[in-house]
Amino acid sequence: GISPHFSHMPQNLSKFLFALLLTLTQSAFAQSSLLPELAKAGFSVGQVVWTLVPMHNTDSDTNQDPTLRGLTRIEIVDAFEGVEHGRTWRYLSAKLRTGKTAKLILPGYRPPEQLLSSKDPKTFGWSNSALKSVSQGRFFFGMTRAQFIAVLGYPDDVNESGDRHGTYEQWVYKRYGGDDYFYFRNGKYEAYN
Repeated sequence: GISPHFSHMPQNLSKFLFALLLTLTQSAFAQSSLLPELAKAGFSVGQVVWTLVPMHNTDSDTNQDPTLRGLTRIEIVDAFEGVEHGRTWRYLSAKLRTGKTAKLILPGYRPPEQLLSSKDPKTFGWSNSALKSVSQGRFFFGMTRAQFIAVLGYPDDVNESGDRHGTYEQWVYKRYGGDDYFYFRNGKYEAYN
């Protein structure tokens, strides 16, 4: 193998470069395929699917908006897990309608069938106005849980309660500037705090 020669460098710089080289080497080998997991859920490379949740696009060249909205049509190119900055990330490489390939972060550790659908959203039984709002990333009162998840993704926490009038859920989205709270009654979005 190649042995870097650091004897002519200051000791701190040589330690830094060696640590950097080690980190890059480990990151390159810390990648594993998620294609078997996708296959178990019925998805395959080359298949056209729709996103059921928003996904962060790490390739700024393919999309000016860093978030790919829910209900976006994509073609699966690859899926893999990698370690970056000491954290494990799950990625989906996907071809967009523009023909460009995007590297999307798969949110959370949810099974693929909770993140992707092989069915066109037009077959979901949603109204045209609901499909339009969700595909534009807008939420509205009365939307279902699935529609809401397609706009904002899965909540970080859900608090449930109920009485004779029905069931109530508080969905919590943890944000850097403070938490956002959304309220559902009998499965329909009805309030924000």
